[in-house]
Order: sequence, then structure tokens, then C-alpha cells
Amino acid sequence: MTVEAPALARALGLTAYEAGQRLRRGGAQLHRVLPLPEAQAEAARLEALGFQALAIPEAETRSAEAPRRALGGCAEGDALWLRFGAERLPVAARDLCLIVRGPIVREYQTRAAARKAIRTATLEAGYRFHLHYREDPTPIEIDPWAFELGEGASGSSFLTLSGWIAALAASVPTDDAFRSLPAALAPETGAAPGAVRAGEALLRKRPAGRNEAAVILDNLRQFRVYSAWRAAFERWRRR
Repeated sequence: MTVEAPALARALGLTAYEAGQRLRRGGAQLHRVLPLPEAQAEAARLEALGFQALAIPEAETRSAEAPRRALGGCAEGDALWLRFGAERLPVAARDLCLIVRGPIVREYQTRAAARKAIRTATLEAGYRFHLHYREDPTPIEIDPWAFELGEGASGSSFLTLSGWIAALAASVPTDDAFRSLPAALAPETGAAPGAVRAGEALLRKRPAGRNEAAVILDNLRQFRVYSAWRAAFERWRRR
């Protein structure tokens, strides 16, 4: 169906500008987070207005908050062979229902005493790939800066992984709309080890005369939440 900005603005309680931005972004979008009965009522209201809406139980979006982190791997034939500790598993396009990818914003938390100071050290931006299985709700998460390329692979891990995943994406839906969302920053959680991360650890040391270590913020949790509901939507849509 063709959706006009004024109709979308009235249905979702948005300004005309916000509705226009949503239409420009396109694709599946999260409307509201509500208790399931209220979400079902809201979905019914939107459908009565001629929109497509789906209420998804929150429990089906929880697994992406604790993804399986691939530590390394290589491409062999039509599959990626990914390493999880001592375990090594193949992942092929036929196993997947969705690939979600997006940039991770990383920055230092601004302290009141340091607002007028010029910070010379900057943080490496991040990126994540989520590979979502058709049935298993727990995705595979790949951090290019904490991923060891297998034997025979060389060059940039990000570019190499992007090429491998692009080959999978030829027959698997891919969502990269996360890049257009405003970043919701929170304290960094459990960064995987890697050369870049090891270098940054030196920058976290307490500066002379300060009692607290540098706090790094990122939007990784926001990415995982986005990836979770987007994959849940894809599975429900296929039912």
C-alpha cells in the first residue's frame, strides 16, 4: 500500500517531519514497546486504519541481548566456518533468515571538569554483524575488530568480512537501517579482546590527579535490541 506522511503522522502521533523521515527510511520499524495485550490492541488499531502492524512477544527478542560471539573463521565454499572458542561451525545462507549490520558509535563520557579541555585521544569506531538463524533465536555476533581471519585470508578484517557476508546476503535478507538511527549511548559492556581494544586499555588509565578511570560509551546494546526485534519480526512474517 502507498502511505502518505499526513496519514502516518495522525496514526502514530508524529509530526509531519517525523512521519516523512520514517517514510524515507522505509522497511520494518519498531513502533512502541508495550505489554503484549496493549501491543495487540495497538496493532489492531493500526490495521483498522489500513496499516500493516504486528505485535511480537518481548520474550522472542531477548536472545540477541546475549549473542554468540564468533572469534574467528574463514570462508569455505558456500559457507562461513566460524570459531567459537574450541568449537568450529559452518554457517550457510540456507541456515539464515536475516543479516543485520550496523556501525557502533564509541566515545568518552564527558566529565564536568573536562568539558573545556581538548581531548587528543579518540576511539576507534565499531561495527557489528548479526547472523540470525531461521529457528534458533540466538544470533551470531561478529566484531570485525575482534575477529581472527583464518589461514589464507589477509588484509582488512572488516573488508574481508563484508565480502564474505555479502556473498551470504545474495540469498538472505539484509537490514542495515540501524545506521540511520540516532545513537543511544550507554556505558560500554564486555568488549571482546583485540589489538585495537588492547591499545585503548592504555588510554583508560587514570590520568594524574584523577580518581576515576575514563568511561567509554557506545550504542552496542541499542544495536542488539534493534537486531533482536528485527529478527523476531522476520520470523513472524514468515509464519
